[in-house]
Amino acid sequence: MIPGTYAYQGYDLMMLFGEALVKYGTYFNDKLASEGFISGKNLSGFNYNGYNSNLFVPLIKVENNNLVIVNKKLGQSK
Repeated sequence: MIPGTYAYQGYDLMMLFGEALVKYGTYFNDKLASEGFISGKNLSGFNYNGYNSNLFVPLIKVENNNLVIVNKKLGQSK
């Protein structure tokens, strides 16, 4: 069976963060943000320059069998 897109993405992300841990240590996020484009193993690559992937973490709850975001982004209405 041919691996799916998620398998390729997961492998690339695992390699990206593993190599960043080896290169920069535990607190690699600042160095990763200043590094620019990083070539991937199976896909084109990643660019975390100036970004932080966890700026907004949605908290959700189930309400009437629907997922509802409890916390909203700034400037986001309902």
